[in-house]
Order: sequence, then structure tokens, then C-alpha cells
Amino acid sequence: MSIQNKTVMIRIAKANLKAEKTKNYFVGSVIALAAFLLTVVMTFGYNSFTNLQNESNFQALFYNLNNNEISRLKEIEEINKIGLYKEIGREKKEERLLSILYTDPAMMDLSNANIVLGKFPTKENEIAIEKDFQLSDDRSLGLGDSISLQFRNNASKEFQTSQFVITGILQTTASGNENRIGYNALVSSAFVEADPFLSKEDYS
Repeated sequence: MSIQNKTVMIRIAKANLKAEKTKNYFVGSVIALAAFLLTVVMTFGYNSFTNLQNESNFQALFYNLNNNEISRLKEIEEINKIGLYKEIGREKKEERLLSILYTDPAMMDLSNANIVLGKFPTKENEIAIEKDFQLSDDRSLGLGDSISLQFRNNASKEFQTSQFVITGILQTTASGNENRIGYNALVSSAFVEADPFLSKEDYS
């Protein structure tokens, strides 16, 4: 083999070795990055699940279920309890945000929420609301008082104004927190069924 051929072979071998080192470095970096991301995801997932367990009694959420799917879930023996809820809309007033929801009693129980005064809303114009939200308003509201809410309908995406009578004082796991800007209110299933848009939305 000539000296020129040897020189060419040496250059090719060095180039291959360099390429192999670069490839190994890249593969190693990908593996390290994947391991890091997996650790982050597992840690985040564990923390989220732990928070979920601490703040509520439910262990799974299913979104946008039709009546057939809800019936099938209720037939599963391993599931102890199923609660339903539907997002109605939100009212933003100054720095406060009021989330208006419908939940059935089972979901109330699973979410560690309850009516501490009065009763659960059953009529179309009835509402239960957190006491903290009332006290931060222009005037103090109590059971039997009327309240007007302007909110963005979660189904129609349009703003609407509805008049309600307060039938219950709602307490949640966040009640009593002085730094809150978000509060909750509950409407009845009659309100949901009377709305042409919300009534067509699936439950979660």
C-alpha cells in the first residue's frame, strides 16, 4: 500500500472515529434529557395527585360525557361514587372573579363543598354563593336577597344578565382565605335546562 493510500485511510478512520464520538455524545445527551424530563413529569404528576387527594375525595375527572357514557360509568362496580358538574359562566367585577357552576349533591360531597346555611338551589332563579364574595360587594347579602349577575355564558360565549334569589351560603376548601380573588356560586339544574345553550352541553 502506498504512503498516499495510507494517509487517506488514516484520515477516513479519524473522520469515522470523530463522527462516532459525536453520535455517542448526541445519543447520551438525548438519553440524559429524556431521563430529566421523565423525572420532572413524574414529580409534577405526583405533586398534582397529592394535592388532588388533599383537597378533594375524587380520583378521576371525565370531561364532556353524554348520558349513555354516564350510565356506563355508573355500572362499573369499582367506582364508588359519581358526581356531575357543568361550567355555567364567569362574572368578573373589579378584581373579583365569580365562577358559576352546576353540581349535583354527589359532586359537592366529592369536592368537600357544602351549604352551611340555607338550602341547595332547586328553582331556575335560585343560587347558592360563597359568603366571602358577598361581604366584598357593595352591600352585605343574605338568604332571600336578590342578586343580579352579568356573566359570559360558557356555552353560547355571549354575555347575559340573570336575576337570582340567594337560597344558600356555599362553603368550599378555599373559603376564609383572605387573599382570594376567585369565588364560586351554584345554580340549579332547572336553570341549566331552561337555557337553550347550556342544556345542550355535556356534563363532566
